[in-house]
Amino acid sequence: MNFVIDFIIQLLSNPAILLSLYVMAGMLVRKKDWSDIITSMIKTILGYKLISGSGTFLVDSLGPLNSMTSDVMGFTGIVASNEGAFGAAGDTYGVALSGIIVIAMFVNLLLARFTKFSFIFLTGHEMMWIATCCAFLFTNMGFPTWQVIVAGGLVCGAYMAVMPSLVYEDVCEITQTREISIAHSGTFFYWIAGRVGKLFGDKSHSTEDMNIPEKMRFLRDWNVSLSLVMFAIYVIVSIICLVVKPEVVTNAFGAGTNFVIGSINYALEFTMGIFILMAGVRLVVGEITPSFQGLSEKLVPNAVAGLDIPVVFPYYPTGVLVSFFVCTLAYLVAFVVNIAINRADPTFPVVLPSLIGSFYLGATYGCVANATGGRRGAILAAALVGFVSHFVPALLIKYGSVVIEGITFGNSDAALVSIPLYQLGKLLGPNMFYCVIALFVVVVVIGVLGKKKNA
Repeated sequence: MNFVIDFIIQLLSNPAILLSLYVMAGMLVRKKDWSDIITSMIKTILGYKLISGSGTFLVDSLGPLNSMTSDVMGFTGIVASNEGAFGAAGDTYGVALSGIIVIAMFVNLLLARFTKFSFIFLTGHEMMWIATCCAFLFTNMGFPTWQVIVAGGLVCGAYMAVMPSLVYEDVCEITQTREISIAHSGTFFYWIAGRVGKLFGDKSHSTEDMNIPEKMRFLRDWNVSLSLVMFAIYVIVSIICLVVKPEVVTNAFGAGTNFVIGSINYALEFTMGIFILMAGVRLVVGEITPSFQGLSEKLVPNAVAGLDIPVVFPYYPTGVLVSFFVCTLAYLVAFVVNIAINRADPTFPVVLPSLIGSFYLGATYGCVANATGGRRGAILAAALVGFVSHFVPALLIKYGSVVIEGITFGNSDAALVSIPLYQLGKLLGPNMFYCVIALFVVVVVIGVLGKKKNA
């Protein structure tokens, strides 16, 4: 009997297996063959293992950089990487994280079915970032595991149903249909970008009227872009350290290793870690999303699908490149300002510029703002919202205390969810669990009343 109990406990305590069981349930609803079910379950487990294993590469690749910045510049550079933070959290918070993900998906289905928030969040990996924030915060508040899972599932599920509604009209303006919305952890700032475009732009002149040099298009490959940016950061920091304190560079890279060669190796190792992690994410999401979609089709007919941000890129390809370039410049300016703020207040973290963020976030800022305010709106939104975006991870760490092995989340919604939860948790202590329940009830009431009003 003890053997059976131990087996069940270990089975449900294994996050990879728990997710694979959810996938199995979705496949059974879709009446798939057992050969397909077993294949999907194995892919889910393999993907989760890749995600967990990638954290080693990411942490190791940042070691020399953090060593140099802390010894010479007085700060430890923080990397804003959703995938990296998720990978680093996997081993410590895996059980709670898996439970949150499963409950959140069902909460999303129920809210979409019975409230005005009729959106199905089909971007599985973006939901994982919010789930990780919840697992991290509630665990560190001292919640028992079951409360972490319940509270995190309610917060994440409500987020999944509500946030796509915020930019729904903007997405409809882009696609000229009412069938899809965006389901992404940067949604709040996409909405802000749309308002910037509407206030200061001119819809009569689109970004698509502009011409972009063909030579710049290689930057759209994030593997290349990320490697180049990480290499540049390593080289710049190394040169500064060589001028101020040369022995730090030797200690960071090892005796006899040229700093340029070391920079190449560690930049590529970081990109390799992200590549492995994203391969794992694609495997997991590739199996979870169809299962989730199968359940949603059975339970929530006529719901609006929330999709990943690249769904809007084909509508404004020139706008994507222009906004990426402008947002990258904004990130670099913000980085300099960030260092100055850190000098005045050492408790304010310094965030290393993220080219992944400037591409995906900046491109989406531009697309949404172009729909509401043309090319002027797109450029202004990419510049202004991009500048503010650089500081989101620092604010998330300072006021939300979300940092895992020197890595944190980079998108606006992580801060939008985490900072209020963390501050409320400090204020309410053990009663925070009941506050989460109460807030969820408020969302349900608003949603139900809104559906009756629209009926």
